[in-house]
Amino acid sequence: MDNCCIHRKAALFDRDGTLIIDSEYISDPEEVVLIPGARACVQGLKKRGYIVGLVTNQSGIGRGFFSESDFWSVTGRLEELLSTQFDAVEMCPHHPDDQCRCRKPSPYMLQKILDDQGCAVEGSFYAGDKRSDIEAGNRSGLRTFWCSFGPLGESERADDIADITVTSLEEILDHV
Repeated sequence: MDNCCIHRKAALFDRDGTLIIDSEYISDPEEVVLIPGARACVQGLKKRGYIVGLVTNQSGIGRGFFSESDFWSVTGRLEELLSTQFDAVEMCPHHPDDQCRCRKPSPYMLQKILDDQGCAVEGSFYAGDKRSDIEAGNRSGLRTFWCSFGPLGESERADDIADITVTSLEEILDHV
């Protein structure tokens, strides 16, 4: 895409542990529980003109725990709870051992949304709760928000590589 046409900003989010409670390999839409502040954050970003996208690893598909159809049902329920639709969704269905190009910390899915939606890196960001999320955002050149919502193992901490650490989703609105 010609850089002169890129002017929109993207707000990209990981799903499990960032927008919804991570209940490990969620496949039932009835299990979707929003992280407090998720609706206000996403709606606030949309009101500010952001393209809002979802970028998520879903190895449960590659492991045979649930289907792509289950993923889309859960995503539909998430959108229902947020009272809005995502402008873009990118999902990696592969097992971690598959050596695919899309699995985070690869920047592939983030860059694909930016390109497909005509969004600039400058002014855009990625928010996630795992180190691989922040690594993907950094590799994309995006501003990164590490969502530290609860106790994590040291291997998942990302405050040392994230641009900003937030303890609530509403805090993101204060920084954009």
